[in-house]
Amino acid sequence: MRAGVSDANWQEESTPLKRRTRTTTKLDPLIFEYDTKEDAEAYDVWFRKKVPEELDDQGPDIPHEAVMDETDRIIQEAEGRQKATKG
Repeated sequence: MRAGVSDANWQEESTPLKRRTRTTTKLDPLIFEYDTKEDAEAYDVWFRKKVPEELDDQGPDIPHEAVMDETDRIIQEAEGRQKATKG
């Protein structure tokens, strides 16, 4: 389940004392990435909204080489922290 997607289909009950409920259609974890059909649909809605926003972003372009260098640095730092904690 992706962060921020799980509660997209929750609906408030008519009385405030009742617990919030949602309908769920469980999906086979060997076939599907999401726990429920509702989670998959919520992610699809988010994704279809987010892509045009990012394509329209007027921020500066970052060269691929710069992104890869930063990614390598982050991975090396994480590996160093992991080795340090293992002793």
